[in-house]
Amino acid sequence: MGKTAKSKKTKPRKRTSRRAGKDAPFPLRGSKKTARGLDYSTISFTTIGDGNAGPKGPVQEAVHSAEELARVFGSGTPPALDFSKEQAIMVALGEKPTSGFSVRITSIVYFTDRGGDLPPLLSVTYATKTGNRRSDVMTHPFHAVRLEKRAGDVEFNLKKD
Repeated sequence: MGKTAKSKKTKPRKRTSRRAGKDAPFPLRGSKKTARGLDYSTISFTTIGDGNAGPKGPVQEAVHSAEELARVFGSGTPPALDFSKEQAIMVALGEKPTSGFSVRITSIVYFTDRGGDLPPLLSVTYATKTGNRRSDVMTHPFHAVRLEKRAGDVEFNLKKD
């Protein structure tokens, strides 16, 4: 008879977590507080427009009315939003010399308790990309999203790879 392999019991791996420094503003994974103890929540959003036919100039803007939306959308037709319940966020790169550029809003975080007398903060993170396929044509890359209306300041952060 041949030998049977004994199954080796493995110990569960000890979970290690990365800890941010005391002054890091970003949230710790799986937490609802940042390393500095600031309360936050991740906001869901829906794309309402993207592509290469955006505004002619660079834009980073929170939009609170139909007039503002029409202004930042430029020549395109903006979607209808209920601005009593929703707002829009738009990021545009402005005019680019080739078709190899794009921009994408990747996350929106709402900080509700920033300490002191500071108002709430909507932190919008976006990423830009330069692709390999390029044709020599002027483009205007943009990304616009809709989300539930929030009070407070807005900041835009370019995600670095």
